[in-house]
Amino acid sequence: MKSLLRVLKATLVGGLLFMVPVILLLVVLRHGIEFAKKIVKPIAAHAPVDSFAGMTMATLAAALLLVLIALGFGLFAQTALGARIRAWLESTIVGKVPGYSILKGILADSDGVSDAEDVTTALAWVEDCWVYAFVLEVHPDGHRTVFVPGAPSPLSGAVYFLSEDRVRPIDVPVAAVMKAIRGLGVGSAKLLEGRLSAPTR
Repeated sequence: MKSLLRVLKATLVGGLLFMVPVILLLVVLRHGIEFAKKIVKPIAAHAPVDSFAGMTMATLAAALLLVLIALGFGLFAQTALGARIRAWLESTIVGKVPGYSILKGILADSDGVSDAEDVTTALAWVEDCWVYAFVLEVHPDGHRTVFVPGAPSPLSGAVYFLSEDRVRPIDVPVAAVMKAIRGLGVGSAKLLEGRLSAPTR
């Protein structure tokens, strides 16, 4: 019974941690569309039809405007000034959102965009066995800050500071690791084939 309660508690906490950034994103999008509708409404009023696919032309135009704005910010983020502003935002605001680094890693996997600061997947040697881990940073002395996710809720877990020999990069997409964790390890045989030999100490 206690084991079942621990699993339920971990699942509930993990679900809440996952919901927070998703809800924030939905709220931002909702307010963004409402704001954009005020801008495009005069233009949408001249459209030959009032709605398309069940959505008003004002809503469609607002969504298109947000996409264009996002593209503009994306281009700006690739500049030196944009990179500095993004780094500041991540260190002061959005980086404090639970699970942000891991979600950022999933997005990087999905579009093929990555950099040295993105979260990377690895195996961590903890209590005489390998466990899935996300490497969040490398210390000047070679230690790694790693987040070891729980199952079946990968956004809840524990933080460890491990020496380099206890962390083995696995070059597996973050999304694939998240899927295996949510599936209680199912699919790991293929992901980790030939990677589970004991570390050399």
